[in-house]
Amino acid sequence: MIDASVQRDFQDGDIEKIHIREQDKWRDLEAFKRCYSVSFYDGDQIVAIVGIVKVNEQTCEMFAAFDECAGRYTRKIIEHGRALLFHINEYFVRIQAIVKADWRVGRRFLDSMGFSEEGTMRKFGPGGTDYCIYARVRQ
Repeated sequence: MIDASVQRDFQDGDIEKIHIREQDKWRDLEAFKRCYSVSFYDGDQIVAIVGIVKVNEQTCEMFAAFDECAGRYTRKIIEHGRALLFHINEYFVRIQAIVKADWRVGRRFLDSMGFSEEGTMRKFGPGGTDYCIYARVRQ
C-alpha cells in the first residue's frame, strides 16, 4: 500500500513509468512538466500523478493521471489527495477539476475528495464527449 514515503515532487521520467489507461492516452501528459505536480509510488510502480495549474489569483485547476493498477490504491490516493488539497486551499480559494461525464469512477473520486459538481460542459472533449466541471471552494 501507499505510504507517505512514496509521495514526491514529479520528475520528468515519471511519465514514462505510468501505464495509462487506453481511453486516457489522448491526454497531454506533458502538461505535468509545465506545472506543480506530485507523483505517488508503491515501490517502483507509479500509481498516480496529480498536477496543479494556476488559473488566476484565487483559482487553480487540478488534473490527474492514474495508472491501470490505481484502483487497488483508491483509499490511500484519496487520503494523500485530501492532504494535498488542504495544503493547496491555503493558497487558492477555488480548486476546480473536470471529468468525463460518463466516467462514474472519476466522478465518485472527485465527490470523495470534497468536490461538488457545478455543471456539464457539452461537447468539450475529444470526439465531442461531454465533461462535468467540479469545484472545491474554501469557505
